[in-house]
Order: sequence, then structure tokens, then C-alpha cells
Amino acid sequence: MRELLDNKTNLTAVTVTSIVNILVWYGYSLLGIAAPQIGEAFFPAHNAQESLLRVFLLFAAGYVVRPLGGIVFGIIGDKLGRKVALSASIILMSSPTFIIGILPGYSKLGNLSATIIFIARLMQGIAIGGALTSALSFTIEHVENKHRGFAGSLSMAGICIGIFLGSVVSGGVEGVVSCECFHSWGWRVPFLLAILMVPVAFYIIRYLDETPEFEQNQRCDLIQEHPLLYVLTNYKSNVLISIFLNAAGSIVFYFQVVYIPTYLHIQRDFDDGFVNILVNCTYLVMGLAALLGGYLSDICNKVNMFRVILILLCILIFPMMHLFTSGHFSHIILAHLTLSTLAAFYISVEQALQCQIYPSHIRNTGLSISYNLATTAFGGTTPYIMQKAASLDVGAAYITVALILSLIALFYFRRVMIKE
Repeated sequence: MRELLDNKTNLTAVTVTSIVNILVWYGYSLLGIAAPQIGEAFFPAHNAQESLLRVFLLFAAGYVVRPLGGIVFGIIGDKLGRKVALSASIILMSSPTFIIGILPGYSKLGNLSATIIFIARLMQGIAIGGALTSALSFTIEHVENKHRGFAGSLSMAGICIGIFLGSVVSGGVEGVVSCECFHSWGWRVPFLLAILMVPVAFYIIRYLDETPEFEQNQRCDLIQEHPLLYVLTNYKSNVLISIFLNAAGSIVFYFQVVYIPTYLHIQRDFDDGFVNILVNCTYLVMGLAALLGGYLSDICNKVNMFRVILILLCILIFPMMHLFTSGHFSHIILAHLTLSTLAAFYISVEQALQCQIYPSHIRNTGLSISYNLATTAFGGTTPYIMQKAASLDVGAAYITVALILSLIALFYFRRVMIKE
């Protein structure tokens, strides 16, 4: 990575984009982290389970519109530039996150509060639909091909660190105010801090250069008038393969970072403090594992590495679910860290593969469509499906089916990959 670090322009672009990705995922993760408090404030019900189920539906709603955000920001990125798409998505993320922080609850606005938070979540979904893939395109196009695995893994690590930051900030607020105050208003403070994203967006517009590949596409007149139509007409197989490469990773990732912490709180009745420490440690482990996975993807055979990760998940998923269901807390630590590490390797190596599925002049659109369709269909619905499932064994079966689909997609990957 010496060449990457020695190039000041590349280093600045990669660093700022990594910070942006952390902040965006910080804002997007807060709804899942504050699920119990949001349930109490906006979706009061006869019991905590029903209230929580409504919050998970709200969580999933943000994923329904992610493909729309992917289309909009993908087209912007391929026609107007990566940094325009990235900065616009940042501003769109910060606004609804801040709104959730100041929105009065059901006791003051009734059903109107639920409607407004629903709209705010949809806006977050549209924003995140463009933010990650725009950040990924912006980052990898500032470095040489041989370093793109590691550079791209910074975006994946940013997801984990952003969620970790959301958890730490929420936990910090909870630690300095009384329990009653936190449930009343303290949980809102992390949402209000999302306004700090806005200056970063303007910094990108003013001070960062557009990617060399986008500028080359402009000079060579490769910019498509209708990128979405071009992708759907000429790259249908690529989109399908890309979706199923992402499928299992999305499920395992959101199972780990959204559903399991709540499951341990409510279903297993473990101490909140112990669970929060485990979750925060897991985010850090995932961030480091993602970076390691990206580095290894630059020096190893990406396809074989990804295949090994899929097979390991197939072997371990049922035993790990058994530990979550009936194991001692020490066993749960082992299961959580094991699955989290594999999930981090998965998303990191997967993005290295995804970047080879589309040529640069339609990369933003192609990645945005396929990535967001996958996370909508598989990732965003995971907490709700797991909550409705009769047992975690049913959830394990669901994950296994997705892993098999990802293995099939990997088999066809070489037929569509772009040679570098």
C-alpha cells in the first residue's frame, strides 16, 4: 500500500471518504440501536415484543426505497461525478436523522408522529442507497487496481466503525443521564449530532478532485445519456450475479449487528451492560477483519477466498445458532465474534469482486442497483424475519439457502468479470 500512502491526493480522497462513510452509517444505524426507545416513543403497544416488531418494520421500510436511492445517486455518479453523488447523499442522510431527534412522540402528535418518522426513515433509505456505492466508487477509482481490495475495504470497515460510533455515543449518553431521562429524551442526542455531516459534504465538493476514471470517461465521451437503461439492457446477468453475491452477506451482517443484540436483551434476558460491551467489541473486530479481508483480497485469489468464507458459514451457522439460543454467555461471545468476523471477511472480499462486475462508465449505477436490491430483499428484512421465525434454527435455514445462492452466483462470476 506504499504507493497509495505516498500519493497525497489519493490519501486525502480515501481518508475523507472513509470518514464520510463512518458518519453516514453512524446516522443510519441509530434507529436500530435505539429500537426499544423508539418503540416506546412512537409505537406504543400492549407489550414490548409488539412495539419492537413495529420498529423492525420501520427499519425494513428504509430498505424498500434503497434501490430508488441507488438508481438516483447511481445515475448522478455516472453522469455528474462520484463526488457530487457522494456529497448529496450525505446531506440527505443528515436531515432526516436530525428530524427524528427533534420529533415529538406519539403522546403529543399521535399517529402523525409515526407517519413523520416513517417518511424520515424512507429519506434515510434513499440516502444510504447512494452513499455506500458512491463512496466505494470514489475510493477505488483513486487508487491502482492492485490496491482496490484494501481501498474498497475501507468503505466496508466504515460501516462497522460507523455502527460502533453510534453504539458508543448512545451508550455514552445513557451512561451520563438517568435511565428515566435516557428513555424520555437522552436517546435523541445521537440523532441530533448527525447535523455535523453537512460541513463534510461541502468539503468534498470544494476541495476533493473527481476520480481519474470519471474524468477519463468524460474525455472519451463514454458518459451514458441513460445509464440505468444501458445497465438493464446490456448487463442483466451482471446485475443478477451481483445481487446474489451480496445476498448471504447482507443477511448475516444485519442478523449480527441489528437482531442479535435485541434478541439477547429481550429473549435471553442478559444484562444490558454485558450485551453492549459484547456488541461494541464486535463492531471493532468486524472493522479490523474487514480491513484484513480487503488486504488479503489484493494478494490472494479473490474467488477462492470468497468460496472458503461461504463454505465456513454453511458449516458453522447451525452450531452458532444453537449457542445463541441456549448457550452460556461465554459461548455466545464465541458465536458472536466468530460469525461477525466471517461476516466482515464476506463483505470485504465481496466488494473486491463487485468492483470487477461493471466497467467504470456505468459502475456507480450498476453497483447501486444490484447492491441495494440485494440489501432490500435480504438484509433489511432480516430483523423482521428473524423476529417472526419460530426459532433461530429457522433463521439458520434461511441463511443457509442464501449462502447456497451466493455460491451459485460465484460459480458464474468469472463469466461476467471485467478484466483488469
